[in-house]
Amino acid sequence: MISYGFSFIYNYIGEKEYLQTNINQQMIAPYGRIFIIQITLILGVFISLFAPSYFIIVFVILKINFDLFAHLKVHTE
Repeated sequence: MISYGFSFIYNYIGEKEYLQTNINQQMIAPYGRIFIIQITLILGVFISLFAPSYFIIVFVILKINFDLFAHLKVHTE
């Protein structure tokens, strides 16, 4: 929550990203990431039922890396 809040203040308000997009782009922007998160959640539940608990740690690390990569990709274009 803190990183998203910082990103909102710094990038959206500070860098004036709101001037570069329209409402349609903003409405569909999160759906790609939401889809990936849902698939990861479903796979994670099934794997956690049958695999050792360290796989949960692997999923957490993968999610953090994916979020960081996606955030940096969006803000470096």
